[in-house]
Formats: sequence, C-alpha cells, structure tokens
Amino acid sequence: MPRARVIFVFAVIAVLVTACGDVSPSKTATKAATGLAPSTATQGAGTAPEQSKPQTPPGTLGANPEIEARFADQPIDQLIGQLITTKLDGQTLAPAELAALRSGKLGGVTLFGYNAASVKQLKRLTTSISVEGSHGSLLQAQPFVMADQEGGSTRAIALLPPAVSQPVMGRRSDPGATEAQAAAAALAMRAAGVNVNLAPVADVDSGPAHVMRDRVFANDPTNAATQVSAAVRGFQAGHHIAATAKHFPGLGAATKNTDMGVSRVHLSRAELLTDAAPFQAAIDAKVDFIMTSHAIYDGLDSTVPATLDPAIATELLRADMGFMGVVISDSMNATGLREGGRTTVPAACPRAIAAGVDELLLTGSLETARLCHRRVKAALADGTLTRVQVLTAVARVMALKQRLGLVAGAVPAAGSK
Repeated sequence: MPRARVIFVFAVIAVLVTACGDVSPSKTATKAATGLAPSTATQGAGTAPEQSKPQTPPGTLGANPEIEARFADQPIDQLIGQLITTKLDGQTLAPAELAALRSGKLGGVTLFGYNAASVKQLKRLTTSISVEGSHGSLLQAQPFVMADQEGGSTRAIALLPPAVSQPVMGRRSDPGATEAQAAAAALAMRAAGVNVNLAPVADVDSGPAHVMRDRVFANDPTNAATQVSAAVRGFQAGHHIAATAKHFPGLGAATKNTDMGVSRVHLSRAELLTDAAPFQAAIDAKVDFIMTSHAIYDGLDSTVPATLDPAIATELLRADMGFMGVVISDSMNATGLREGGRTTVPAACPRAIAAGVDELLLTGSLETARLCHRRVKAALADGTLTRVQVLTAVARVMALKQRLGLVAGAVPAAGSK
C-alpha cells in the first residue's frame, strides 16, 4: 500500500479514537462501582434515563466532522460495502460472489459448515476471499471472514474449535481454562483464515423455558460476566480473532428464537440492566464486536427489535455503557426482525445503520445483500440516512480491520485497542 494510504488509515483511526475518548470522571467512577453509567444504574423499572438525548443523529456517537473530509474522495459504493457481510453458497467462490468481492460491495463474509469440507480446503477458500476481496475494497482492506464458533455442538464449522460448549465451561467455574480454550481456538481459526468469531454468548440463562439455556455460561450475571470476559481475552489475545459478545441487551429471558418469529422480553429495566453485566464485562475487556438482539424489550419501552432501536443500539450501548467498538446485527434475515420491525430485509438495512449498527450481517442470498446495499445508498440519497452516520460506521469498521492487520501495509501496534 502507498505510504499516503497507510497514513490515511492511521489518521482516520486517530480522529475516531480522539472523538470517542471523552469519558467524564464521575461517569467512570460510577461505572467502576455498578458496571453502568449513572443515568442507567439508578433507574427503576420502566423509568426513562435522566440524561439528555444525543444532539447528533443516532449512530453517530463519537463522530467527528473531520471523518467526512477524510473519506471525501472514496467511492460511496465501497464505503457502504464495508458495512455489509453475507454468506457464501459453496466451497469455492461462485462468479457472482467473486464479482461482488472485487467490486468492493462486500466488507465481509460469514461461513457455515457446508463451506468447509476440510481445513485445507477451507484455507484455500478464505485465502481467495481475502485476496479477491481486497482488490476493489476501500483502501484495499481484506474482508472480515466470520464464523459462529461458540463451542461444543454450537459451531458453524465443526472442523474448528472450541470443542467444549459454553455451559460446560461455565460449570467448571475456571476462567483461566475458558481463556485458554478461547486462545487456542483463536489460533486455529486464524490459521484457517477466519478473523472474526461470532461468540461468546453473553446472555444470562433464565431457566429451562428460555431459548438460550443450552448456549450460555451461567444463570447468574456475575459468573456469566467472569466467563465472558475470559473468553473475550482469549479470543482476542495477540489480535488473532475479533470476538463478538451477543445478543445485546440480552436474550436469556426470551422464550422464542428470533430466527423463527417475534420475541418479546418482559423483564423490567432494572432486571435487564442487571442481566447486562456480561456485556459490560466484555466492554471492559475491550471486545471488538457486540451483536444486537432482534427481540423487543418491554422494560426499555421499545416497540421494535433492538437492532432497529437507537435507544438501545446507541444510547444504552454506547452512551451509557461506553462501547465504542463495532456494533454488528444478528442475522438481518431473521423472521423476528422482519415481523417485529414490520419491514423487509433490504428496508431494514438503512434503519439498522440509523439506529447505530455498524455491520449488517446477512445470511440469505447474495441478491438480498445487493438489495441491502442499494437501499442504504438510496437512503443516503433521500436523506433518510445521513452521510455522517455511514462514515462513522465505516471508520469504526476500518479501525478494527486496521487492528486485525487486514489493511495492506499497516501493522497493528502490539496490545493496541
């Protein structure tokens, strides 16, 4: 990469970090004691936060006017492309997938078991993704290559670790072992060409009638937080893998899988904030991604899935809990998002970005990903979505790719976040 482009990447990251770094002493002190900012830690059930609403559009917390100038000469199709991840259909790149990657209209891919016949074949596929995806992308950045590797039987790619499930690791009550398993898994995943793990699950088990029971570390927030923090540290050690804490603000009390239909969580605000402790622990451990839930949260006065609600994806997650990493959606193809948001997959894409989501995870057809790209571009044109909302999301994504070593010619500083 030319020196000017390397400097450009560092400049964008510096602008974003500077803009995101202002945390008042009083807020920091309260978070140390409670895990949450004053405006949420002291609220009762159903009580609105006392802090004033952001004066900038949702999704732009931490934005800086300089970001727009930094990206002024970059093609809009490539900018939007960095915010879209989709699945592949086979074990090699199909012509249409190859074209989409080369055009810069995809910022990532997510892999499943049918994409991997062997570790050797998987490595060939991920190498092709990285090489072809960097040609036309913004600043020649390689795509995210994601897999959902929670552990045990919940692994998108059975060929890759971790072998032991989160519930089993939680019952062992050994954070050191959890961290070690995650670190070993991260090395194996990165060796196979995967650079993002869509794990760990940070939800809290609420009993046998709830859908996340077989996928979480623990049934109490404190133990779950300890385990989640350990897993994040392990996965992200040495920048091997970006970890993802999911499903914010918590799916442990949901009785219906959002993949299958509308799911409502009936916990009070106070109960939800208590169950959010593992997410705060993940944030404190500098987790790279947090995935939003598609459930609707009565205790937060929400009428749409969290992915589409700026009060959750921006105000609660960023303003109150201090997360400044990349927010990724759960699958935009989920029935719960479409029906709960009274929308279509393409129409939901700009709505999610407007709410504060940075990376749109799609698990349907490549055509749906194309339609999502078009709807985001159209929303920019008609003013439904602001340029600063898109550019702020792009800056967060590029900052993470920089740290993961996915931007050509740029070497992440050791231990940087």
